Amino acid sequence: MEICGVDALFTNGRVDCHKLPEGLYCYDLRGSDEDPGELRYLEERVVVNHAGSVITAQPIELPESGRLDVYADMAFHGGSMTLRQFYEDAYPEKARKSRSTEEVEAESVSFAVCAYYGIATGENSFGYITGWSKDKELKELKASLETINKASSELITDIDRNYAAIMKERGIDEQTAEKDGGATPTTAASEPVGEPEVRLDSPEPEYPMPDPLVSIHFHSRM
Repeated sequence: MEICGVDALFTNGRVDCHKLPEGLYCYDLRGSDEDPGELRYLEERVVVNHAGSVITAQPIELPESGRLDVYADMAFHGGSMTLRQFYEDAYPEKARKSRSTEEVEAESVSFAVCAYYGIATGENSFGYITGWSKDKELKELKASLETINKASSELITDIDRNYAAIMKERGIDEQTAEKDGGATPTTAASEPVGEPEVRLDSPEPEYPMPDPLVSIHFHSRM
């Protein structure tokens, strides 16, 4: 569809704007009081009389009232399109990632998060990443690195926040838990506390101790 001169993707449901790819914008459509299903006003967020949502690749300026009458300024073109297709049409240069690039980014995010919390992942990740990056251009490597850093940071932040919420819900003080020998997400990358149980039939335990601040660097061949 087109709304206010901007191409848009329409859906009858609600859209979580925080889960959209970077570069996409989301607005809600409000129905009229007489007919809640009639698409009448464009707003950032609609609670009552929500009639649908639109996703655009460029922002739409709203008036100070926060409500824009779009009844006479929108048109449906027919047909259907997925969010992925809409994004690829709007940003073809960003959307064209090879499967190997997506796999390496996921592998790197996993490695960074695990290393931050002191979880051993083996040496396979480095070989996998090196093999992928040797023939890549600097611009492509930089784009992937930004994706990896952003995703890793968001995951670590969510894990720490959820852990803190669980500790608070159970009435456990994090500092007290650390003194009692309990590992926390924010301290798991430090030296292990207490003596581990060692069985005769078990391999010698390993104590991975990475730097808590993990950075992944790719080097392109000049």
